[in-house]
Amino acid sequence: MNRTEKIDEIKKQKYFIRNDIFIFIILAVLILALTGSVFLIKQKKGNEAYIYSDGELIKIMPLDNNDVYLYEYKGHYNKIVVDSGYVFVEDSDCDDKVCVYMGKINKIGDSIICLPHKLVIKIKGEGENPADL
Repeated sequence: MNRTEKIDEIKKQKYFIRNDIFIFIILAVLILALTGSVFLIKQKKGNEAYIYSDGELIKIMPLDNNDVYLYEYKGHYNKIVVDSGYVFVEDSDCDDKVCVYMGKINKIGDSIICLPHKLVIKIKGEGENPADL
């Protein structure tokens, strides 16, 4: 069989058959449905912000009270603010300021992390263990 015959034979082959296309469509619909359901599930709002320093719980801030807390670590600081049911880092003297750019959080499981200052702020709900970071 020469090259031209091989090319002609390849052209005659079917790459997709009807069942393959049917299975592909079903898989695509399932993936879209699962992805959409993840976005439709609402996260519950937390009621407290747990502040950890180097893995140790140092403060609990209720989200229903407006408050400001100045966290200090080896001569550096993070200004943590609770306002209107949200917690956020308003200011920090770390170099990258990722913690400031993370914005406001209030859903259970959300967190703000400042690696240079070993700070973690985690939102928790009722009945959760404060020791769990």
